[in-house]
Amino acid sequence: MQTRRLDEFEGLRGVLAWWVVFGHVTFAFSDRAGRLTQHTSAVSLFIILSGFVIAHLLVSKNEGYKPFIVRRFFRIFPAYIAALLAAFLMLGIQRSAIFSSPFSTDRNLTRIDLVDEALMHPVQHLLAHITMLHGLVPETIRKSSDYAILGQAWSISVEWQFYLIAPFLIRMLFRGPLMAVSTVVIMLGLAEFATGDGLKLNDAFMLNHLAWFLVGIGSFWLWHNQGLPKRRLVAAVAALCLLAAGLIWRDVGAVLWAPLLLMLCGVNRRLTSAGRSILGNPFLMWLGRISYSTYLLHMIALYGCMWIAVRLTDSLSAYALFVIAGTVSSTILMSYLSFRFIEKPGILLGTRMATGRFAQRSQVDRREADGTQAV
Repeated sequence: MQTRRLDEFEGLRGVLAWWVVFGHVTFAFSDRAGRLTQHTSAVSLFIILSGFVIAHLLVSKNEGYKPFIVRRFFRIFPAYIAALLAAFLMLGIQRSAIFSSPFSTDRNLTRIDLVDEALMHPVQHLLAHITMLHGLVPETIRKSSDYAILGQAWSISVEWQFYLIAPFLIRMLFRGPLMAVSTVVIMLGLAEFATGDGLKLNDAFMLNHLAWFLVGIGSFWLWHNQGLPKRRLVAAVAALCLLAAGLIWRDVGAVLWAPLLLMLCGVNRRLTSAGRSILGNPFLMWLGRISYSTYLLHMIALYGCMWIAVRLTDSLSAYALFVIAGTVSSTILMSYLSFRFIEKPGILLGTRMATGRFAQRSQVDRREADGTQAV
């Protein structure tokens, strides 16, 4: 059985984070071009990756629920709350930036509606977001709770909901086929009730994305159990099923995870070697280390650059160039600063609280701060 750290996932996170950035920036100029980026597939891959990584952590660390949830909370909350408060304080600038943009797109109109919703009910949305459970607010109680204030944070709520139940879910899934199937059926039934006419929960309800978490958990199980009979054949069949599902549902995320699964399970040596070489690129690894902050902060950078650009030039090309270049450069800078001064201290604090170790920082602390990622 394998428990080694998968460094290539670091590079993958970097690619996925910037895929999302590229999609969101593109939508600021063109709906058609934005749709072509298929950036939502990057989030699907993030969720698959999260299912794999969390299953890996729970199996390899074999720690109790309390230390697990403490570590996870301090991994995602500090940077999240900083980005949330920054976005909340910038709601007026966000609206001005979108409203005054020389590029009129349906996505920009939707973004204005979301800002207006946050401005009309600021306290309610802020309180829901502070808990990271805004994905559990029914549409009948508060409209657009999933996307208000910090739109991309809908997936952070999905992630946090998953963390809260992951130890129990993964334990049930690994107790045998009958228990696994029963657990999945029950959870799918709950998802149908919660998102239907019953509760009308929003897009950030975790069970809406259960399939992707299960793909990640199942991929970990295949990777972890090296002694499984005909393991490579099983992995190849699973990859073909993912490929077919991705093509049928038109989800690039499922299509791309298929070769990644083959790479992880060593089905083809050349594929495994090439994948590790590409994803192990030092620059991609560095982007991966700051990818969580990149995901959280890039829309703040985009709106800030849009707000400045419209005041600097009347030229469409100059506006676009400034917004694109400014968003990329400011996102990288802010992400690095956030990782260095918010994420890493948060990880260290979480480790100490989980282990009861508040003494001098150890090498284990440093390694965990340098490497542990949320999604």
